[in-house]
Amino acid sequence: MITFSGSYPRTPPGWWPQWCRKVIIVAPRYPEVSGGARFVDNFASALSAIGVSVEVFSAYSGHGRPAWPVKTVITHEKLHRHAVLRGLPRRYSILNILRAFSLFVFKRLDRIRIRILTVRALNHESENAVIVFTDVVAKRALDDLGVSSRIHGIQIGQHHSSFQNLEIDAPVRAAVEHAFQSIGAFTALSQEDARKFASLLVVPCFAVPNMLSPQISTDITDPSTDNTTMVALGRLSSEKQFEMLILAFLRATDRDDLRDWTLDIYGDGDQRSYLQALIEDRHVQDRVRLRGVTDDVARVFSGASLHVVSSRYEGFGLSVLEAAQHGVATVAFDCSPGLHDLMVSVHGVLVQPTEGVDGLAAGIQCLIEDPASLRERGLRAREGTSVYEPERILRQWAPVVEAAARSKSGSTPRTDQVFEGR
Repeated sequence: MITFSGSYPRTPPGWWPQWCRKVIIVAPRYPEVSGGARFVDNFASALSAIGVSVEVFSAYSGHGRPAWPVKTVITHEKLHRHAVLRGLPRRYSILNILRAFSLFVFKRLDRIRIRILTVRALNHESENAVIVFTDVVAKRALDDLGVSSRIHGIQIGQHHSSFQNLEIDAPVRAAVEHAFQSIGAFTALSQEDARKFASLLVVPCFAVPNMLSPQISTDITDPSTDNTTMVALGRLSSEKQFEMLILAFLRATDRDDLRDWTLDIYGDGDQRSYLQALIEDRHVQDRVRLRGVTDDVARVFSGASLHVVSSRYEGFGLSVLEAAQHGVATVAFDCSPGLHDLMVSVHGVLVQPTEGVDGLAAGIQCLIEDPASLRERGLRAREGTSVYEPERILRQWAPVVEAAARSKSGSTPRTDQVFEGR
């Protein structure tokens, strides 16, 4: 088992490819409050613990204090993600034309500067290393700058959402297909998703789930039976369906013996005002609270007895795993293969998305009406997290790294085979 004492071995263990002494993680935006950023933290910690050096690059500037040193590639995000004429007045005066021309020249020169510095940095660090792109946004950002084709390192791609997203979003599907055709290997969050990606990409596709957070102590006190707080975390946006969650919570607790339960929602987004108005309209400000963004997930779960995921789409649900680490059970919509597999492992309550508010309310109520049973389910959830221990997941990464190296050397032919690391 990996220990995270801060004292790392000089060489990786025998099951890790001995030539790979460094992993370069390229994220779309790091740090930030998101599952993707938490993946970076967990992956980097686990790699460092086995003696693998880690470098983190962020395509765009993050927000907050990073857990790992990070090198930001594009600091002028708006300039490079949009046309120079965007935002300028429609009246094309000489002054506006000169302004646009100046921006255009600066943008071209800045792109050249970024490309030179990023290629130099990645190639300098890429000896005996692999480069992991955690999202298509990160890969496309470097592609657009002309960086990806100039770096020498072995490249691995990832997708942290369900393949279902690609089936309903043609532009994202096209972006993934184009960006990840030239890499060495690819990882998805479940076997079902990996099989679907294998039909889209011409590289070896692996199923590798996310891992436990090594930052959360395993010496956590057992959940309390008198705690009546349920929590939810995520962006306050339509796909998270927090309106449905609030209505389901109110329905599930519409009994005298359950009205002491409260719901704390952590996150921010474009639906905050709408959700706050809904809470005030129902006169439940004392029971449903929008807590804002938090970077202390451990504190959130240490004070909760139930976790709810109401998302329409959720590739894996790191919050489910983090809740289980704290002995907190989860009720969630069965909205993706990755989340389904995780919920089975941690003994969560799955609700079919077609059941809507009624189904979610029933799932919540069946747990909170029996405190002893809820506590027992939380303890079983904690036991189920052993499947996602960092060493187990890194052992699944080892064949991904080897396959990417073979592909880089030209010894891996075009394939639609799906692999599962052990």
